[in-house]
Parts: sequence; structure tokens; C-alpha cells
Amino acid sequence: MLACILIVSWILTPVLLIMLYRKSLRLQRHLTELSERLVVQHRQQQVERLKFDSDRRRPGRRR
Repeated sequence: MLACILIVSWILTPVLLIMLYRKSLRLQRHLTELSERLVVQHRQQQVERLKFDSDRRRPGRRR
């Protein structure tokens, strides 16, 4: 009985480790995509803010 449990655990352990590794890779990819989206969004906000500030500073220019 103990031998069967040891054999099953010997087979299952690498399988579970591989599954965990693949899941962590997916999570890492997802986090990377999210951070890239945040960077792009932040850049766009900075550009819009700079445009807005430059428009406010020029009194002759109206929208």
C-alpha cells in the first residue's frame, strides 16, 4: 500500500510542478501585458496634459 502511494506521488509531483510552472508563466505574461498597457495609458495622459497646458498658456489660441 505504501509503495503504491509512493509511486503515485512520484508520478504526480512532476506533473503538478509542470502545471504550476505553466500557470505562473501565464500569470507573468498577463502581468507584463497589463503593465505595458498602463505605461501606454500614462504616456497618452501625459501628452494630453501637455497639450492642454500649452493651449491654456497661449491666450490668443482658442478651441
